[in-house]
Amino acid sequence: MSGRLLRQSRDGKEGVLAHRGAYFCLALFVVCCGGRTSLAPGEVDDSTLSGRGGGAVAGTSFGGLSAAGGGGGRMGAAGARPMAGANTGALGGGGASSGTAGQAPITAGAGGDAGEAFGGAGGASPVTPAAIGVAVGAFHSCALFEGGSVRCWGSSQYTGYGDDREPLFHHLPSVAGDVDVGGVVTSLSASWYHTCAIVQGGALRCWGSDYRGKLGRGKVADFIGDDETPASAGDIDLGGVVVQVAPGPAHTCAVLVGGNLRCWGSNQYGALGYVDPQDVGDDEVPAAAGDVPLGSKVLQVATNSATTCVVLVGGNVRCWGNGWPVAGPDIELGGAAQQVVTGLHFACALLDTGKVRCWGYSPRGQLGYGNTSPVTSPARAGDVDVGGQVTHLTADQYGACALLSDGAVRCWGVADTGELGYANLEDIGDDETPAAAGDVDVGGPVAQLDMGFLNTCGVLAGGTVRCWGRGATGALGYGGNEVDIGDDETPASAGDILTH
Repeated sequence: MSGRLLRQSRDGKEGVLAHRGAYFCLALFVVCCGGRTSLAPGEVDDSTLSGRGGGAVAGTSFGGLSAAGGGGGRMGAAGARPMAGANTGALGGGGASSGTAGQAPITAGAGGDAGEAFGGAGGASPVTPAAIGVAVGAFHSCALFEGGSVRCWGSSQYTGYGDDREPLFHHLPSVAGDVDVGGVVTSLSASWYHTCAIVQGGALRCWGSDYRGKLGRGKVADFIGDDETPASAGDIDLGGVVVQVAPGPAHTCAVLVGGNLRCWGSNQYGALGYVDPQDVGDDEVPAAAGDVPLGSKVLQVATNSATTCVVLVGGNVRCWGNGWPVAGPDIELGGAAQQVVTGLHFACALLDTGKVRCWGYSPRGQLGYGNTSPVTSPARAGDVDVGGQVTHLTADQYGACALLSDGAVRCWGVADTGELGYANLEDIGDDETPAAAGDVDVGGPVAQLDMGFLNTCGVLAGGTVRCWGRGATGALGYGGNEVDIGDDETPASAGDILTH
């Protein structure tokens, strides 16, 4: 089925839906049972979206990978070049992560016809802060700018402006203005339905859907940010200083100073890692749950709706949830990891050598090995031929992208809405390697990169933002132009998003 036809079933009104899990396991993996989970208003059942993955059995647990996937994005702190070791992917959908992103020089924004068409004054724009990162969800995207300000665009339920305005995707980000987070933001991460910001000093604030307490308020609200700002909601009580956060579609995890891990939200499939099977954050704060009992310190965490993965001190990767125990065993990587990213039924790790290894299912090239065979041991499968030294990985439900040391971008997996950016709808990685596909034409060296659900955004070295993939939700940021980008044109041809 083409991306054009698939779009009709995915871009309808969001409502209260339910999903079922029927979990199967292969080789070393544990058989467990799924249930039926009601979703909060505004959330979309991932079972209605998962057909694109092709081939993989719904609900399969594969090395800790779960069919109940999520999305996400990652954004780095101002003042440093992107460091892959601090970034996070999320199992089942690109995940959420925080990392460090390069500080770009201040640049002038675009003006002229674009500003005039959307109610701006037109003509030359004043000097504006440069973007230093992007965080991409399913129905929204956000950018972090020099000075710690945040602007978001897409569906207004998730953007945090506090007024549930008319669908924000009819406007440019420059029209929306700054989100009132209530402090200088140093790191920003997004999943399908919510966004979390680390503010200066290490406090955490989140907004969007509060399904099963994943915003960590200690009481469940439908949304934060629809009729109040993230600033007014205040800090999440984690009991420590946050250095990295990974929002997922049903739960959220954060790494604290010292390497301890705390998770909250849905614990239906054991994704929180606690002995107690109850949800956390719905009627208690995350601090009350204490640390996830890993027996090791954590460098980075990644989440999806049924599973959590971490990079431990020393470079081992461990995943749990959906029948996979928090005690291990660790994934057989054959090297030390500095980052892990995850998608639906698959995951990839960036090793400290700058090489990439992936495991799980690959019915449409999600693993990037140039075939569709599943991989149980990334150590035996070896390196994905990306064609260069990788500094950062990002993933969505059905594919992944790598940022190379020279600022080039290479992507693989499913291309139904142009999210790979190659100006076609051909999958990459099923019968060719990412190296053979070559660079995505973004229009210049990329400093930071993130995939959400069906969308990808990059920050160019000059501090501008360009996005590609599904345009129907407005998450690409080009105002009223809701067409897909990257399906029959390059991201470079779309030009910069007008952020200010």
